[in-house]
Formats: sequence, structure tokens, C-alpha cells
Amino acid sequence: MGELDAMVYFPEILSQLRKQEPGIEIDIIVTNSVSDLKSREADIAIRNFRPTQADFIMRKLKDVNVHLYATQTYLDRFKEPKRPSDLEGIEFISFSRKDHADPFQKFLIEKGYPVNKKSFSLFTDNQLFQIELVKQHLGVGVFSEVYGDSIPELKRAFPSFGPVIQIPLWLVCHRELHTSLRVRRVFDLIVDHVAQK
Repeated sequence: MGELDAMVYFPEILSQLRKQEPGIEIDIIVTNSVSDLKSREADIAIRNFRPTQADFIMRKLKDVNVHLYATQTYLDRFKEPKRPSDLEGIEFISFSRKDHADPFQKFLIEKGYPVNKKSFSLFTDNQLFQIELVKQHLGVGVFSEVYGDSIPELKRAFPSFGPVIQIPLWLVCHRELHTSLRVRRVFDLIVDHVAQK
């Protein structure tokens, strides 16, 4: 699972699981890379896309609103913008991997943000570090509202423009593993908890 998904959902899930099923051992892999379920790198995974493999059990958990976040100090640079194109000079904290950064930039352009090369000068794949960079007034970050709204130093940037994107959350398990009572118990607990968050 991704870093912020882990921070938002899993401490409470694991606390509940420890009370209900103290005998289950849990090895949690927190990474923004996609684990390979077929080769058993993980038994259960949370994905931000719908898996296509026929031998997977999958359940859509929810759609997550994703917003831009920044400090008030940073946002004070922009005086009451009426549309994204009014944000000349805006800077974004972005993922460094090409497969993440390029689609994100393209999406912002499609939404009308005045994006150019100068808009992206700080890159990191570590989302917790992205948050710290945003706290230092170095640019705008992109986070789920469940996590972004929980950070006192940050506020939604330009909320009148709405979420920048909605991202689906899918829970995935290899079909064979879903017959395991322990794996099924964890799977069902994740479904119940994330749906309510």
C-alpha cells in the first residue's frame, strides 16, 4: 500500500485486528510501488487502479477526492484567483518517477493550470517528505482529503476549483489466498474500515 494510505487507514485497522485476531501475524509493506501478487510479494494489496487479472478477488473500496494543499503563507502569493489559469508562477511538489510526474503535469494542463518547466523544481517519491516540503512554503502538494485535511499547517488550496482528481481505491487478493480464513478476515476488516473512513 502507498505511504499515505497506510498512515490514514492502517493504524486503526491493525489495532482492531490485534483485539479481534491476536494470533494473526501481519507483515506490512508500505511502498508507492506496485507489489506483485502473482509472485506472492503480498497477500493483499490496495491499488489506485482496477486490476485486470482474472485470478484476483477485488473489491472497490471507494473513490478518494484529491486536492491541492499549501500553507497560508504560500497561498498569500495568489490574490483571489477566479480560475486555475490565474495561478501564474505556481510551483508543485511532484513525484520524481517519470511515469508519475508526466501524467500529473499533463492532467494539470488539461485542468487549466498554467504549468511549465518552472512549475516543477522539487521532486521526491516519498509522500511524507512531500508534506514537509509543502509545510516549508516551497510549493503546492497533492494529497487525499482524508490525509491533507488532517494536517493543521496546511489548507486546501483554491477550494472553489474543487478536487483536482478522484482516485479509486481497490482491495485486491489472489483468488487462492481468499480461501484462507485468516486472509479473508483481514480482507473483510479492511473493507469495513476503509468504507467508513
